[in-house]
Amino acid sequence: MNLCTNAYHAMKETGGQLSITLAQVEIKKRNMISRSNIKPGSYLKLEISDTGVGMKPEVLSKIFEPYFTTKKMSEGTGLGLAVVLGIIEEHNGYIKVASKPGKGSSFTVYLPVFVDESGPDFLNETQESIKGGTETIMIVDDEESVLSSSSELIADYGYKVKAFLDVKNAFKAFEQNKFGFDLIITDMTMPNMTGDDFAKKVLSIRDNIPIVLCTGYSNKMSKEKALKLGIKKYFQKPLEAKEMLHSIRKILDEG
Repeated sequence: MNLCTNAYHAMKETGGQLSITLAQVEIKKRNMISRSNIKPGSYLKLEISDTGVGMKPEVLSKIFEPYFTTKKMSEGTGLGLAVVLGIIEEHNGYIKVASKPGKGSSFTVYLPVFVDESGPDFLNETQESIKGGTETIMIVDDEESVLSSSSELIADYGYKVKAFLDVKNAFKAFEQNKFGFDLIITDMTMPNMTGDDFAKKVLSIRDNIPIVLCTGYSNKMSKEKALKLGIKKYFQKPLEAKEMLHSIRKILDEG
């Protein structure tokens, strides 16, 4: 999140492209990665690149120092990259940075692969402990893959799901049948109307409809603000399926 936020700030004025790649790599020699003493082994390689303003050599040499920052007072403390480095080193990983003024920056993180032979028993656990229902749930999200997977998951537990890619169509459906839905799950960041504005309009028509708001990084919305609007539950993405299903059942049971 920190590396992506930094990339966003680097492209804030001019726009650009943020690239995130993840791959498993084998390091065969200790000095295979330039300017690092990386140990041989299997690693996950996470690379986050931007096409922003880039950094001068004198800035690049100081970026991992605590409290060093090129941001304005309101944009950060300068602790971010120092914390990033600490987390990576604590997990026996490595980080490499490349940047040129006007050419953007690239952060490459290497984290050693850990294989848990036992593996999680998530599917059995959820099937046994999560209670479903037959209520009708509206789901609104402009990302088709998220909408599809969320709808399928919730429908698997017996609920009737009405899914909407377009928030305006979702609101129109609610206006036409305000008692046809028992709960609404909405994304925060969507074109045409944000999740909080959608929630306000829905609650102005039926003030007791339970709404669950899901959001990624947002400097506009917080849990406190969401609850003040009358939203029943606030989730930070990525969502944990078991927690979401438990929350749906709890909210519906509370009436």
